[in-house]
Amino acid sequence: MFATSSNVHNPSVAQLARLKKNDEYLTFLNVKLQDIEHGVSNHFPHWRDSIFSFQVAQWIDALQTNNTVEEVTVDLTIAEGQGLGLWEARNVRTFLESVAAIPSLEKLVFKQYTLGSLGSFAGIRSAIENARSLTHLEIWGKRIVEGSQEELHALAHAIRQKPQLRSFHFHGFLMHWFDGGPEPYVRSLLPVLDNPSLKELKLGDTNPGQLPLLEALGTNHNHAIETLTLVIVPELLDEVCDKIQQVLLLPHNSHVRSLSLVNSTNRRLPGISAKGFQSLTHLMEHNHSLMELNTSPGTQPHADIEFYLRLNKAGRKILFEPDATRKDWVNVLCALLPEDSVESLFYILQLNPCLCEI
Repeated sequence: MFATSSNVHNPSVAQLARLKKNDEYLTFLNVKLQDIEHGVSNHFPHWRDSIFSFQVAQWIDALQTNNTVEEVTVDLTIAEGQGLGLWEARNVRTFLESVAAIPSLEKLVFKQYTLGSLGSFAGIRSAIENARSLTHLEIWGKRIVEGSQEELHALAHAIRQKPQLRSFHFHGFLMHWFDGGPEPYVRSLLPVLDNPSLKELKLGDTNPGQLPLLEALGTNHNHAIETLTLVIVPELLDEVCDKIQQVLLLPHNSHVRSLSLVNSTNRRLPGISAKGFQSLTHLMEHNHSLMELNTSPGTQPHADIEFYLRLNKAGRKILFEPDATRKDWVNVLCALLPEDSVESLFYILQLNPCLCEI
């Protein structure tokens, strides 16, 4: 999960050197707080604070003059159980603000084993507020600091106010041991849905947190989200399918083009039950906009669902517009020919038998 990218192999010294040179080929940074701290860990205790402050200041100076980096991954994880080390909340916030201030930055990824430790939510929020051209934001974690709903809510409001943001991924709320489960934390994220420019949303490892999210999609009139991915546990598959059917049949959610259901254990989802497929088939029968429905990579899609997906890709939606012309109908027929089945053609002609008339 916290692997280093192949684009930059040394996330500390080598990257800092290239930053200082403003290397035009340096477009990606993978920074680990633990690496920066490790660089001064062998010094005498009474020198460590001064050396560490100097090291951080070098990073900040280099970041402030850079105009080539477009993507940054910041791993906020330190050696947990050994105290906060040299990284205090103030240091984290100042460092993250400098990262976000890079003029060319478009994608920002935060990773932390325990989200919210080191005061990271305040630092991440401040970074998001300072980012000038951020279009893609990801936050990864395995746990979350208990009782951090208010900080998470403030973070969501900062995301809502970024007019250029197109994609938001939030991964990792394996916290069934908390009273009340993950739902309060997921609800804290709901202001994100009010961002009118957000086109892609992925929410992972929040079971049963998808249900409040889906409820919010049912009431919030977000007309931008086109790609929705939910990471779920197999035990909730039928319940999620039923809720998805209800939500995506609402007129204000007709902009969703792609829906993916992913297993939270990084394995294939088991076969969807007959009840689950009944919900999804009913959705596809009446939803004219959805063009991708992924329930498990590598498995054969359900035939009935595939049938309606082909119709939607061919332009079925326009046929239900009150001002649809004969030319529109013919164009959809042509889009289905010559590869599609007789069943699809029969469906179109059944809706409009007049197409058979000369």
